[in-house]
Amino acid sequence: MAIYRRPQSTLPEFCVGGWHRTEVVSLACDAAFCLHPFAWDAPVEYLLGESTGAGWEACERVWSDGFSAMPVGVMPVTTTQEAFNEEVLGIQAAIERQALQKAVAARVVAVERPLSGTQIWQAFQAMHEAYSNAFVFLTIHPIWGCWMGATPETLLRVEGGEGSVMSLAGTLTKDQLGWTNKEALEQSVTSLFIRNVLEEAGVIGARESSVGELQMGDVKHLMSEWRFKLPFVSVLLDGENHRAGWGVVDSLLTRLHPTPAVGGYPQKAALDWLAAHEGFDRSLYTGYVGVRGIADIHVFVTLRCAQLFTNGYALYAGCGVNAGSDPAVEWGETAAKMDLLDRYLR
Repeated sequence: MAIYRRPQSTLPEFCVGGWHRTEVVSLACDAAFCLHPFAWDAPVEYLLGESTGAGWEACERVWSDGFSAMPVGVMPVTTTQEAFNEEVLGIQAAIERQALQKAVAARVVAVERPLSGTQIWQAFQAMHEAYSNAFVFLTIHPIWGCWMGATPETLLRVEGGEGSVMSLAGTLTKDQLGWTNKEALEQSVTSLFIRNVLEEAGVIGARESSVGELQMGDVKHLMSEWRFKLPFVSVLLDGENHRAGWGVVDSLLTRLHPTPAVGGYPQKAALDWLAAHEGFDRSLYTGYVGVRGIADIHVFVTLRCAQLFTNGYALYAGCGVNAGSDPAVEWGETAAKMDLLDRYLR
């Protein structure tokens, strides 16, 4: 089951069906909700709809049925500030050894309190109202459990033969005075990575917008957008031969995920470091989620999210760490990010 509201839309959509680890194009569906965990080598999963539709009343009924069958899970252990500080300092030590340029430290907070289906649905409605530019979602998966979020970051969008990728990195909270070189460096590293990925995928003539701000609640990010024509658009839009075109899109997604904005740079070195030192399983956090059809796709990095349980919820957030990071500031940044969702659940 999945319920989602696309950016700038007024109505949510729903999909009820079965999860498939396969190419959506081989199933000849117009659109499929999809998700991928943080682990780069995991498969993409698609929810193929036995029942689909849109509208608030219809989605609320779907959620009511879904909540009654929500699987019981075990909440993760809350990350202590000491453990988080150790991760930040460990990343900085790796940077000093020139093993990394940047990595993203993350943490989880488990909140124990009974949650009703009505409370969760009201939180979904509140996030729809508060975050009009985000992809708001609520889904139940037999392995990953129940997740809800409102993510502002496009990982990849393909529509009408044109593609775009968002370079979102660097954070400014209400407690910080202004942007510093630390945040500018974070964003520039992500943009360089995206440019290299596009070139490796055979994309020619990609253009990056000027760097601006993206605001969500009282948290701001530095953001630019890469736009490009797809060299394989004629194949992609050919209803009988689109498989070859989607192969290039799949390759692009595989190269992009996880970007330095959620993993680090260089990509493999950062992921190896996190696998060895980060003290919990990120699960769906910093994976990606979205909708994919025969000739278009719009997927988002899974940020500002929580895993839901009948007896509580687990909030996830992270921060980019480089040589200029202060563990105390990064702790406050992750708290501000968690609050964007927590304020509607507590």
